[in-house]
Amino acid sequence: MKMAFSSWRLMGMILLLPALAAGSAFAAQPALMPWPSQIDLKSGALSLERPLRIESSGCDTRVTHAVERFRAQLSAQTGNPYRHQDPEAKENLPLTIHCAAQGLAVQQVSEDESYALNVDAAGAKLDAPTPLGAMHGLQTLLQLATWGTKGWEIPAAAIEDSPRFPWRGLMIDVARHFMPLEQLEREMDGMAAVKLNVLHVHLSDDQGFRVESKKAPKLQELGSEGMYYTQEQIHEMVAYARERGIRVVPEFDVPGHSTCWTVAYPELASDTAAPRVVRNDKDGQQPPLDPTNEKVYKLLDDVFGEMAKLFPDAYFHIGGDEVDPKYWNKSEHIQAYMKAHDLKDANALQAMFNKRLLAIVTKHGKHMIGWDEILVPELPKETMIQ
Repeated sequence: MKMAFSSWRLMGMILLLPALAAGSAFAAQPALMPWPSQIDLKSGALSLERPLRIESSGCDTRVTHAVERFRAQLSAQTGNPYRHQDPEAKENLPLTIHCAAQGLAVQQVSEDESYALNVDAAGAKLDAPTPLGAMHGLQTLLQLATWGTKGWEIPAAAIEDSPRFPWRGLMIDVARHFMPLEQLEREMDGMAAVKLNVLHVHLSDDQGFRVESKKAPKLQELGSEGMYYTQEQIHEMVAYARERGIRVVPEFDVPGHSTCWTVAYPELASDTAAPRVVRNDKDGQQPPLDPTNEKVYKLLDDVFGEMAKLFPDAYFHIGGDEVDPKYWNKSEHIQAYMKAHDLKDANALQAMFNKRLLAIVTKHGKHMIGWDEILVPELPKETMIQ
């Protein structure tokens, strides 16, 4: 038995050798996500066994707060106490951060998010056109930190990085599956770690309306089952995102997926409104809004105008997907309206609705986005299609 055990152990060691070789090959490259545009790994490293003196210039308060988070994360990652370092201690290794300009008051899709990072044994230097790039560079530094032969270190490198795509988004559907604000903030921390910059938050659907409306309070009173964000929480969400270089794009889905609207305002439904928001597959009555009812546009104007002020981003998502035409097709007054306005089918009716909606969204200073189902020849070209 002893010999058999030894032979098995020897076989295990033999099988392990290729894996070790492969592992060492992977270890030669830092674990960076996403991979930078250009990276030149050099010999040597910046030791993290000594304190870091971090100095910034030209940046706004977002970088100041990002540095605080960087210190806390690096401390947790390495076990070394970087949280509170004396900036006057000149013997500490320097990390200098410089922003060529402060960021815009409302983050824009066109802002420069590039950065240049240079690390050697004497310190690290991070330069960026805007605070967005500086925050991305700090995340790269965190990912570079590794355990070396002499303790924690950052390998010497010269990095020039800029995003391939200006819109790098994550959609979270809190309408169907509500999440507390704390959980959304945790998701945003993860987004910042991998340099995602758009949180598309889906806030209304058949299952619920998730934002407090003071102009139409029935939406949260009857259409949310008590699960929604207060306006103060929305302000906190947007501020938390901005601190991490993330834009928040809201989606309020109409005219379909609108049970939360019609539960609160049943007179706006194109058929008998459902008695409650959708909870399961047995809740089959889900009529869309009635595009022929002027009260629909009045409510949307009021609510979208209110929501536009809560979400400062330039883009506003109106959904528009999966509108079930059966409710419109069997309604006598909707069919009469379509005939009177020369609308040949449900697609043409929805196109008319979207034109009206575009005017409302534009009036409130936003660019309208909709899902690809709204793309028809009649749709004005100003609309963004997702």
